[in-house]
Amino acid sequence: MTRDDLKCVVDQACVSNAAGPDYLWPGSPLEPRLWEALRIEMQSRYRRSTGETMAVLRVDLSEEGCRTCDGTGKEGRHSLCRDCDDHQPPLVRDADDKIDRLGAPAPEYQKQTTESPWLWWAGSSEEWFTVGPEGSREAIIQAATNDSLGETDDDGSWKLSFHIVEARRDSLRIADWLDLDALIERAEDNVADSDRVASENDDGPWFECTPMQEKDLRQRVEQACDEWQAANGLAFKTATFSHTRNSEHVVVDLAIEALAKGTTEGQP
Repeated sequence: MTRDDLKCVVDQACVSNAAGPDYLWPGSPLEPRLWEALRIEMQSRYRRSTGETMAVLRVDLSEEGCRTCDGTGKEGRHSLCRDCDDHQPPLVRDADDKIDRLGAPAPEYQKQTTESPWLWWAGSSEEWFTVGPEGSREAIIQAATNDSLGETDDDGSWKLSFHIVEARRDSLRIADWLDLDALIERAEDNVADSDRVASENDDGPWFECTPMQEKDLRQRVEQACDEWQAANGLAFKTATFSHTRNSEHVVVDLAIEALAKGTTEGQP
């Protein structure tokens, strides 16, 4: 056995001992070069113990000193300090818990809003609005009248009959239409249909993860879509309204309308 081989065996033994419950005597901290190996060993033990094969253990190193341990020569027993337990969060945690250093749930991604202003529209039916938009009810009625919208002869009396509505045409947010809830499911289906799957004993799942990890993936993709849409100034529209209110059927008597304008010109 070479010197390097012997050193590797000793390091592995140190890491294995450090991951056990008895490695808590004072004055014997593990060398910093072995800290990452210790994290990996503890992560491996956690996975075997819980069955969570994708779990990842993180170690957060606090830069704040401990009022009880510092300067006593017993900093190696820092993890046993009751004051530390009372005033500082645990340093080792399951990354899937999504818990921050204050012990509160990590904030969820806030969706980008695509809300447009409320405007008025008019149409000859309740299904299709061709006049507008205008900023007020009075303005849309006047615009529809000027356009002779829905002109009809009602027993010799010419009138306009049309519908008005106050509506919004919010831009489409592409992240809402990508079926992000089925990302893992679609990936599984695509792998199943590919040549990456063996004909026997290879039934998946291949992208196995916890519900929290799948939710994290969905939020990351959702945020990436919003940032891409905003960075490129993309406002996707359709011909339909996203929201409506104050729908109304309006009838305008052209004879009365003409008198109101102070004219007696004939009806068309």
